[in-house]
Parts: sequence; structure tokens; C-alpha cells
Amino acid sequence: MTQSIAKNAEIGNILLTNFEGKQLDITNLTLEFGIYEDMFSQFLSGYIILDDTNGILERMPIIGEEFIEIPFKTAGERKYLKYNFATYKIENVASSSDNAQPKSTFIIHLVAPELIVSNTVSVDNSYVGFPCSYIIEKIHEDYFNKSDKKYSSEKKVFLKQTSLDVENTDGNISIVSPLSTPFDLIRYCVKHSRSLKYPESDFVYYQDADGYHLKTVSALMDKDIVEDYYLGEATEAGGFGDKEIQDYQFVAQVNRVQNFDVLSRQNSGMYDNTIGVIDPLLKRYQDININYLNKEVSFTGLNNRSKLNTDDSIHAKADGSSHARYIVANISGEQYSEVSYLKKKVVKKNSVTDNTAAYPSSRYKYLNSRISKMSQLQEGIKLHLALPGNSNLRVGQNINFHMPQTSSDNEYKENILFGEKQNAKFIITSLNHVFTVSNKTFFTNVEIIKNGFGSKIKRRE
Repeated sequence: MTQSIAKNAEIGNILLTNFEGKQLDITNLTLEFGIYEDMFSQFLSGYIILDDTNGILERMPIIGEEFIEIPFKTAGERKYLKYNFATYKIENVASSSDNAQPKSTFIIHLVAPELIVSNTVSVDNSYVGFPCSYIIEKIHEDYFNKSDKKYSSEKKVFLKQTSLDVENTDGNISIVSPLSTPFDLIRYCVKHSRSLKYPESDFVYYQDADGYHLKTVSALMDKDIVEDYYLGEATEAGGFGDKEIQDYQFVAQVNRVQNFDVLSRQNSGMYDNTIGVIDPLLKRYQDININYLNKEVSFTGLNNRSKLNTDDSIHAKADGSSHARYIVANISGEQYSEVSYLKKKVVKKNSVTDNTAAYPSSRYKYLNSRISKMSQLQEGIKLHLALPGNSNLRVGQNINFHMPQTSSDNEYKENILFGEKQNAKFIITSLNHVFTVSNKTFFTNVEIIKNGFGSKIKRRE
């Protein structure tokens, strides 16, 4: 990502805690640090660059069993954000001697402590007849917030409690954990989560500065924008001369990471896909396919104007052959317990005797749409923006990004890819806060995407 005009930041005391529970203020040793949020990652990550003249690498020592707490805020804001990371790797250790004063410069890579804990435990529970949202909440509470993992000779708790913001899911499932880690089992549940409102059931589980979230991308897209951003001085050419634009709203540079990749869209099932559903109990099979360009097929988008192709595209008549999957499910339209010759095998004396049959998978009802929608997000219009630092931004938020076309012809002033001046909506899918401690400045790089054109493509006569 490119760098923007940095904005002032206020940084609190950066604390390093070693395996014995001893703390050291390393603020004055810090050259730079960065923090990453990603909607498609289950945890936060980051890095910190230290200029060490005190020998802390050996004297603490730093061995991969440490915590680093980083508090910061945009200058003028009231509230500090506090990030608590675990160290997991050191690299690029460079030692030198300046005026007989030896020093080392190195990078410590950081990750959310929940990942370390997740990799050390297995979920040995079964969850029978519960919604996926409840199961995810239960795993988060039992294996993270109630974790008994300790560190240091004083047996201090490894994890701090974190919140989980949940969008409720539809239907009940049955899972017996195959000794999965907490994050692996959560990932499984996310893929089996069915939305109460959105047909594509595009659930994601991610962490930001406020905690963990289980949300559909569609629900996030339906929210209002939090800010407008404009591409530098070029905004005057786009007709924004009469609008008072603040310095923090200017974007210094833009990278168009992706406009389209037809082959990737085909391979990932965006244009069309088929789900082969096998029902082993009823000995039935059914193919269910979807075509993205079918007018009866709709997806939640940011502009609700147009899909990523013309109506007469070569993909408009695709029959689902581009991408296929097979799943096991109940396709009878009724519960197995209601089928006469299966009833006693599923329920006996008002008690469930076969959990899997009692709560069969219903993924086939939404999987076609989910496959296409997730491909739209991964293979849609994707930009990297370099912004003045903003600690209030989060992944999953929506912004307007105004970028006029390079053409001088007034007919082309409306940007087809990004949208009209009043509606150029994108969703933030990842962000990176980068801080240079020496001058207390920072910038925020964001990745934004759109899963449809900003305006309908018009035929040129």
C-alpha cells in the first residue's frame, strides 16, 4: 500500500511483559509499529520495530513468550485504543556500534493472543440442536474468555476477556468436534451459518479494535457510510469545488489493485456454480445451480445499481459448469422425523436418537448464493487507499470514495466503476495503521471493495 500525508497521533506507554510477568516500557525504543485488521481473518496482527541500546533481546529476554500492549489514538480524540498482542517471531536483527555504543534493530511480529491459545487446545464438546451463532458464542466464551491458560511464575491469566458481537443465525445444527481447535471449529460454523435475512448468508468472523464480530457482509454493506474521501486535487475536476473538503478527507494516492479477473471469477463460482446434493437416507440426488446474471437472482450490494457484467455477457447463459461442489443434506422438504419409515430411527419416546438425522444440513439452500457472493468480494473491484491516520476506522465500515475519471469529456465525468458523486460507496475489507513514533505521526492504509458497478453500463451508439 502507498503512504499518505501522515496525521499526528498520541501514543501511550508501550509495555513489554515477559514470561515472568515483568514489565518494561519500550516506548523510547520504538521506531515504528503497525496494526492490521482484516475482515477475512479471525484475528488481529501487527509488528513493532525496536532500536535496542539496552540489550533487552537478551536481558528480558525476548523468546516468543511475551505480550506487548500498544495504546494510541488520533490526536484530539478522547479515547485511547489499547491493543494487546502476543509476540510470535523476531526477524531482521541488525547489530551495529555507534561511537562505541552497541545497538540492535529488529522487528517483532505480533498476533492476537487468542490465536496462540487456540493452537494449544482442542474442543472436545458436542453441540446438538443449536444455532451456529450460539455455538460460536459458546466456543468464544468457554475457550477464550474462560480460558485457564496461565503464564509466568505468578500464574497470570494468558487471555483478557474480549467481546463478541453476534448476528443471529437461522436453523439448528448438530456438531461433534473432531478435536478441532476453537478457531477451526468457529470457521466450520461460519460456513454453515444461515442468515435470517440475507439469501447469500455471507457470514464472516473477524476481530477489530472493538472485539470480535460474527456478521454477514450484506448486513455491513447495508449500513450508512462513516466518511467521504476524495482523490487529492483531482476533486476539483470532478465538480467538488463548491464542497468544503477537510484535509483528513484527501487521499494522496490510489492503487487499483483489481478491476476484474475473469478466470478467477469462473474458477471460484461467481458467474455460475452447481451444488450436487446427496441425501443418503432417502437415496436421492439433486443438482442445484445458479447464474449470477439471472435477473431473478439478487445480491446485497453497495449501490444496488448494477452487477459486474453486462446483461448480454457470455456468462449470462452459463449452466453452472464453471464450479461444482457436492454436499450431504436432507432434500426431502420435511424433517426426517416426519418420514414414516425413518421416524422411529430419529426420535424415540420423544428423545432424539440420531442427532445428525434430527438436525441435518441445510447448506444447499444458500450455498450457491454464498459461493457467488464471496467470489464477488474477493474478485470484485478492489482499491488500496492511503489515508491520513484515523483510529476511528474499522474493517466492515462503509465509505464514499470520490474519484473522477481522467477523461476531460463531460459525458464521462460520472465514474462507472465507482459511482456518482452522491453515491460512491465502498466497504473496508482490511486496514493497516502505521505509526512512526519519533515524530508521533501515522497513516492508515485501507483496502476497499465494491461488488457491483457504481452505475449501469450504457451502450455507446
